[in-house]
Amino acid sequence: MEPKHKEILRAQRLQLSEQLVVDDTVIQYLYQEGILTESQVEEIQSQPSNRNKTLRLLAILPGRGPLAFGAFLRSLEQDFPWVREKLLLLSAATDDSATLSDPSAASGGLKGRAEVVSTEPEKHPEVKPDSTTHGFSFHSPLVSPGEEKENAS
Repeated sequence: MEPKHKEILRAQRLQLSEQLVVDDTVIQYLYQEGILTESQVEEIQSQPSNRNKTLRLLAILPGRGPLAFGAFLRSLEQDFPWVREKLLLLSAATDDSATLSDPSAASGGLKGRAEVVSTEPEKHPEVKPDSTTHGFSFHSPLVSPGEEKENAS
């Protein structure tokens, strides 16, 4: 997994643990794709709460190779598309901050302070600097997850 993806997962750890239910589709997809081993699936599923299951998954994922982040994003497509979109935007914002700001920011990961504003606000939240989330926060339009699916069609 790329360092920027590890940093995104670390920075979003608590938010992800509050929003995701990884017990069903997410874990099974990652197992199917060879990202998780059977023993890792059992270890995650043995956790007493969903929050602990998600935190355990997030602790395991960074060490599961270069395909782990992409597979994790694909595992979120069906049940958690808004979470997937947020992670994609953070990843893109990290790339943009390295190219839009000075060259020394390229080595700073999420610490670059370039402002990224989407050209399609109805589909993509606006990303702005914020010290509480390693430089980025989301200002989403007032659309519920169900409405996002309808708008995407």
